[in-house]
Amino acid sequence: MHIFAELQPEQQKGWVFGLQLDFLRGLIPYARYKYPDYYVKGDYAEFGGALGVFYGLDLKFGNAPKWSYAQGYGHYYYKPVLDKTMKPFFKVDATRKLEFRSDIGLDDYQDFKIKSRVGPGFSILKNLELDLSYGLEMVFLGDASPLPTANLTSRPLNLVLDSNGSFLSSADTIWQNIEAELRLDLNPRTLEQRLVQNFGIVYGVYFGSTSFNKIRLDAHYDYELANFDLLSFGFEFLTLFADKDFSASSQNIPFYYEERISGPFFRGFIGKNFHTRRSYKFANEYRTSVYKDFIYLGAFTDIAIFKGSTYDVSGEQLGMVGGLSAHFLIFSQLNFDLYFGRDILFSNGFSQFNLYLNAFVRF
Repeated sequence: MHIFAELQPEQQKGWVFGLQLDFLRGLIPYARYKYPDYYVKGDYAEFGGALGVFYGLDLKFGNAPKWSYAQGYGHYYYKPVLDKTMKPFFKVDATRKLEFRSDIGLDDYQDFKIKSRVGPGFSILKNLELDLSYGLEMVFLGDASPLPTANLTSRPLNLVLDSNGSFLSSADTIWQNIEAELRLDLNPRTLEQRLVQNFGIVYGVYFGSTSFNKIRLDAHYDYELANFDLLSFGFEFLTLFADKDFSASSQNIPFYYEERISGPFFRGFIGKNFHTRRSYKFANEYRTSVYKDFIYLGAFTDIAIFKGSTYDVSGEQLGMVGGLSAHFLIFSQLNFDLYFGRDILFSNGFSQFNLYLNAFVRF
């Protein structure tokens, strides 16, 4: 479940306030400040932060509240140069979040990352942007809560705990990162624009105690039919690899960079801890208009093909989720996307009902 609320999202200068409700991390209020012409005319700066508290969403009301999320960032973009085709940038992001990894024998732990990046951004064509960057990322892990009854087929080699269940200092790592990101954004989603059409690809190389690579490709295309009906297609490919043969099984890849299967391209396995280093996800939905473009009902089917992490499931896996959807736009200020369906992991027959919710609010 993911709920997002924002105050004055289109404001060009000044404060923006928002509220996020995440099933895994609880209630997260945040704020950011936009500052055009920060240092010289034509440049742009943005600063922001967020705090989150987790309590009660797991229905365990006897547990004390936990600080689940904290974020602070500062991004600076210099004025466009080279005939307005290049925009140098510098970014610093710090995030501390509560992670849940029962698949590796941890009820939860704190993941703290500080990442800095510098590089040029290029405007190749209208709506087509290329960012190149070099950066450093510092990773600190702590406050682990091991599961005493965990039944693991294997454990990450880079997961090192002491007798009290705390991460040893050897788990702290500094990574160098070189990254290239290409993005085509024809129709970014807003309250006024319900048709999303975009494409992106990111390639990153990480150097630290070991080295590995990351490739992510994602695409989303909505096609409008007659009478406001529409077809929606989404695709995401992710791979983390450390070998020349693109193998996703190398232990050189830290467990804290593995990614969860559930998300916007696969609206199933909510609350489960299926993680992977390689996945293909296909999201498909048909929506029929009940009232213009304000109320839609629909059906969706998502497919995930992924390589098991080996901690809980191994080898190639096939997951599927399908069900019904509803979409509401209220007073041009409140947008709800609701998905309810049942998933299945074919290798072992695991299945559950899922509720996936997106909401966007403008005041």
